[in-house]
Amino acid sequence: MIYAGDLMYHTGDGWEQVYVVLLSDLLLITRVEPDNYLTVVEEPVILLDVASASWNCHNDREFHVTASCTDCHHTDDFGCRTTFCFRAPSTELKHTWENIVDQRIVACKTQPERDMQFGKVIAEFI
Repeated sequence: MIYAGDLMYHTGDGWEQVYVVLLSDLLLITRVEPDNYLTVVEEPVILLDVASASWNCHNDREFHVTASCTDCHHTDDFGCRTTFCFRAPSTELKHTWENIVDQRIVACKTQPERDMQFGKVIAEFI
């Protein structure tokens, strides 16, 4: 686990408090149950599939993460995308989320390139 905390999450019915867990390669949107277990309330957001993260929203505590769907069969240029809208308890916590999520997105998107380069180096020695 890289980071976690309470955020408000916009659903079709309004805002709902969630506990968001950032792992090395994905974001989990969960709800804390009365017995203190976490229940995942949305499909995990795979950071490699994040198309954009918007940090300059109308509300200064709000941010959006837009991810490409991996299981849909759209043939247009835009494909299938889902936007997750969050609101942090303070602007300071929003900036913390911004820094950490941006770092993880960059790390995830550059990791496959590094893995391919490393694979080429190993193949040369075999």
